[in-house]
Amino acid sequence: MRGSGSIGGSDRRDELKVAWLPKGRGAMMTEPAFLRALDRKRLPAVMAALRSKRGRLARLVFEGVPSSVGWERLGGAERAAWVVVAARAAGAGELASSVLASGLPVAWVTRWAAFPPPQLPLREDGMFVHSNCVAIGDVEGRATIVSGGSDCRVRMWDAATGAPIGAPLDCATDEYSSGYGARTDEVYSVAIGRIDGRSVIVAGCGDTTAVVWDRLAEESPRRRRVWRSLCEGRAAVTIWPDDERVPPVIVRGGGFDYTIERMAAASGALLGRPIECQSRTANSVAMGLVGDRRVIVSGHAVEFDELGKETGDGEVRLWDAVTGSPIGEPLRGHTGAVRSVAIGEVDGRVIVVSAGDDGTIRLWDPATGTPVDEPLRGHTGAVQSVAIGRIDGRAVIVSGGADNKVRVWDAVTGSPIGPLRGHLTAEKSFHHNTVKSVAVGQVEDRAVIVSGGGDGVVRMWDTTADLPQGHLDEVLSLAPGVVDGRSVIISGGNDGTIRMWDATTGAPVGEPLGNGIGAVHSVAVGHTSDGHVLLVALTWGSVRIWDAVTGALVAELPNQSVNRIAVGTVAGRSVIVTVGAVYDDAGKTWKKAVQLWEVGTGTPIGEPRVVPDRVASLTVVEVGGRTLIVSGREDQSLRAWDAATGSPIGEAMRGHTGSVVAMAVKEVEGRTLLVSGGADETVRVWDLMTGTPVGETLRGHTATVSSVAFGEVGGGSAVVSGSRDGTVRIWDAAGHPDRSGRCIDLGVPVTGVVPTGPDELAVGTGIGIISLSLAESSRS
Repeated sequence: MRGSGSIGGSDRRDELKVAWLPKGRGAMMTEPAFLRALDRKRLPAVMAALRSKRGRLARLVFEGVPSSVGWERLGGAERAAWVVVAARAAGAGELASSVLASGLPVAWVTRWAAFPPPQLPLREDGMFVHSNCVAIGDVEGRATIVSGGSDCRVRMWDAATGAPIGAPLDCATDEYSSGYGARTDEVYSVAIGRIDGRSVIVAGCGDTTAVVWDRLAEESPRRRRVWRSLCEGRAAVTIWPDDERVPPVIVRGGGFDYTIERMAAASGALLGRPIECQSRTANSVAMGLVGDRRVIVSGHAVEFDELGKETGDGEVRLWDAVTGSPIGEPLRGHTGAVRSVAIGEVDGRVIVVSAGDDGTIRLWDPATGTPVDEPLRGHTGAVQSVAIGRIDGRAVIVSGGADNKVRVWDAVTGSPIGPLRGHLTAEKSFHHNTVKSVAVGQVEDRAVIVSGGGDGVVRMWDTTADLPQGHLDEVLSLAPGVVDGRSVIISGGNDGTIRMWDATTGAPVGEPLGNGIGAVHSVAVGHTSDGHVLLVALTWGSVRIWDAVTGALVAELPNQSVNRIAVGTVAGRSVIVTVGAVYDDAGKTWKKAVQLWEVGTGTPIGEPRVVPDRVASLTVVEVGGRTLIVSGREDQSLRAWDAATGSPIGEAMRGHTGSVVAMAVKEVEGRTLLVSGGADETVRVWDLMTGTPVGETLRGHTATVSSVAFGEVGGGSAVVSGSRDGTVRIWDAAGHPDRSGRCIDLGVPVTGVVPTGPDELAVGTGIGIISLSLAESSRS
């Protein structure tokens, strides 16, 4: 049980191992007994020791066990079970098997788990600062992540541990502040380089100021040089690498005077005249070699006429870094502003990569000025940042965009690898935030991706394992289905996406749907007359329908104030049943009404029928050739209706002392049974046709019962319930008391339960989806 106190004798021996681990080897992190006894507060201290492939998987495992599980309060059997959960989520099947084969008590057995990819969030406590830009590189011999934020500060982080390095570097200038008061401009770009053999950070700010910091290894780094142009704008900066042949050069773009400036990094002196960009702001700049020639690459905004109207498209331009003269014609193809550019070597040749508001990523041959293959498409919003790097010896392009996703692409073939998880607001609200910047680098012997966004968090992604996928936030709803002959689980999340998973393996099926539409409170599966499978989702009062195979949006119901949905069959055709607000012209008031819709087209069927009380749950069932709509209400009752005629069936079923928030129906032992769960923390079973209770009230949950379902457990029909108290409970469906009451304590809020087969159950939780085995042999 959770919070059971002492772990026991064998765990005491395991705790002794914890004491000497930091002095010894990280290999103990792969031992099941040690993993169970681990004090998570000591986890960062041993992270750097995990360098083997097995060790890195173990680290992914424990970065995947969220603090919300309440690790310190769990008993030994629950800890062992969570190690298996996290191992399944991280793709560490060997580690999960070793825990199960170790002989340790395991509270439950996980078949698969779908959590967000484990990543290291870099964020100061209590801070909410938009991370506009990130970079990763070597700073005085240490792999370091640098980020620039909306508070005009630059921050450094140890890339191996995620620990902050020193205090934030304030980029505000006395000159600016003295004339205009407190500084509010943001840092929009950062770069890492070397000047005179020392590591430096260059920051570009919102008044086109470029700031250089050095002595970064000291307690108080020095602001070595500040350049400020007379124009306004957002400085985009980059620095030429320091080597024996070429002194470092800083390039600044972004000014509203439409120029790019070159500065000697050591002295700050301007090199030649500013480069004229012909009425286009340089949003991004990069430097590289094309043959023996040093070049500057710039990505430009669209032009505007005298009335402020956009004219033309974005452009990419190349310039001679020494003379400032243009190289060839502008590279055109983007149909919106170009937000980011990068230059690097791919498959033995130099390429330029650009990304922009049109949602595409384009590759160019800088030697010829021609496109390389087709644009990379996958983002559903503007692409804010691109980077070129190498992962496991393969050249990749990493991109981040306004669709909140970090995507990885094979730079040679253009095929997608990913996407990775996007960014959420710090308040865990339903809104998403743009990924504003990405970078690729090396930490010890592995490649990492760094991303920053409007959520105030910088995230580091370990690329050494096949990263799992999962909802970014709480899983709010689950439903079973069959797509292309494969049993799947459909899930809706607080992150505004609908996802499908193979019910047997947990592998994701297709791309996430509906990104950015709002929290998905309910999902269901419907079918068209010709057999197409459709996904129906309720988000913030709106109901949308997608094709399950193609992912295409089929329809959106016109009623925007729906609070409950269900899908069923009426008169041989698949329908959506909604409960929402309708305006009563006679009474001049809004009332709740039930409405039927054609699932294939989203057109209404008949007129809405007013219901007397607010509906808290809804289900549709076919009994004896007649389709029934069953509603659970906030007046603590349940009622069945004939879907075709709208007439009530029998009397209201009463017994709950709180809102009825979850329901399910199944034929059991010749009777049509209805199970209900409520805010009163109880589960009740009813004979649907007579309206009478079956067996005793099922008690044991200590919070609202959020989900109920019928399943097959141990060869018999069972009721399964999940609650916000973090438990899943199993009861005999027919009310046999000797087969009721088993409890699985997950330690995290349960939001949905869906049987996936005999003795198998998919559970939606506050942190992901867990597929549980309910067989008695799995219990310890």
